[in-house]
Amino acid sequence: MSLALAYHLAGDVGAEVSAAEAATRLEPASQSAWNAYAHALARTDRASECIDACRRALALGENAEVSDLLERVQAAQPRTLSERTAA
Repeated sequence: MSLALAYHLAGDVGAEVSAAEAATRLEPASQSAWNAYAHALARTDRASECIDACRRALALGENAEVSDLLERVQAAQPRTLSERTAA
């Protein structure tokens, strides 16, 4: 079991994010590390970082769960004025 998962199961979101972030620094080419980091960030108010982590994970390979997470986080983001007028 990963340290990030252990913190997740314990309900310690801050430690989960820190552990997952550390995993991405130790193994920057690890899709599973980026997946864990994206999911941990999704449980915080750090939406833009979550989106970046999702994109990094997906750049390393397809993953339906991360694709879904990316769509949900992007949909929850407030739209800017220019996006509203273009719609």
